[in-house]
Amino acid sequence: MARRRRSKIKKNSWWFKAGIALAGTVLLGVGALCYSLNSAIGRNDNKVYILIKEGMTLKDVREQVQTKVWPRYPRILDFVIRYKHLEDHIRPGRYEIAPGVSALELVDILDSGPQTPVELPLSGVRTKAELINRLDEYLMIDREQIESALSDSVIYRLEGLNEESMRSLFFAKKYKLLWNTTAKALMDSIRAEHNRYWTPERRAKADKLGLTTAEISTLASIVESESAKTKEYGQIAQLYINRYNKGMLLQSDPTVKFALGDFSIRRILLEHLKADSPYNTYRNKGLPPGPICLPKQATIDSILNAPHHEYIYMCAKEDFSGYHNFAADYATHQSNARKYQEALNKRGILK
Repeated sequence: MARRRRSKIKKNSWWFKAGIALAGTVLLGVGALCYSLNSAIGRNDNKVYILIKEGMTLKDVREQVQTKVWPRYPRILDFVIRYKHLEDHIRPGRYEIAPGVSALELVDILDSGPQTPVELPLSGVRTKAELINRLDEYLMIDREQIESALSDSVIYRLEGLNEESMRSLFFAKKYKLLWNTTAKALMDSIRAEHNRYWTPERRAKADKLGLTTAEISTLASIVESESAKTKEYGQIAQLYINRYNKGMLLQSDPTVKFALGDFSIRRILLEHLKADSPYNTYRNKGLPPGPICLPKQATIDSILNAPHHEYIYMCAKEDFSGYHNFAADYATHQSNARKYQEALNKRGILK
């Protein structure tokens, strides 16, 4: 009887220990799962962006996550993707994945998180082709749609522009846009920023100068291309306004480079001045038909608030400081020009 009781106790003890072991294993498994779900899923040290286009499948998204995030626990990630039914909630857009996000956080971002706007930089853009390339590089919009948007006759009519002056709607600044914005939404944003900048006060100043907002932008693009010294912008702007009002050729070297499509030229020669283009201000009176680069808003302000003077000539200083010598008469200008040409010759800058 005692032996049977001891046997029963041993048997119960074995089941108890097995139960404890099983419970411990389950708890460890649950703990490991919880840890994996809430710990950093990726090996990325920097922010990465998952770009989802219209029509992309879960497989396409999963491949991006694999190559950009490089998951530590791919099975855990796949489990969360299935659990959250991500396949049913794939949304086009640009989604930021920061270092350290968990599998749950990552899937939540793709499932219901806000898009991360693109900062579209337009500094340094000169031609229409460069503008199209920049927009195509940073936004999801098809290149053909961008080209069509920049040739929209409705916008031309509403804004009083044409194919060449259309670029005056844009500024050399960073625009915050959704990566998957449409061509129409893009142009609406550009026009809205343009109209925000061109307040009634600024428009009144442009009217006083006898120039349209597009012409002011074109003049600003010439001023920026002439000098990197912002302190000179107002002075250079007034010089060109003086020449414009006198009916003189503007004779701006950067417009010749634009006309030739060669921005590497360091010295404008007589052969360059023969360029047959409406942008060549050595051959055509008035302003070019459009900007030769996208201007900064601050440069436009310097034109609208330019200090009055009588200068109609300028020439780069012979010390290559980036500043200019200004003159109100041709004789003084010729003297300044000779100094600069001699300095170019000494440095062996022939073209």
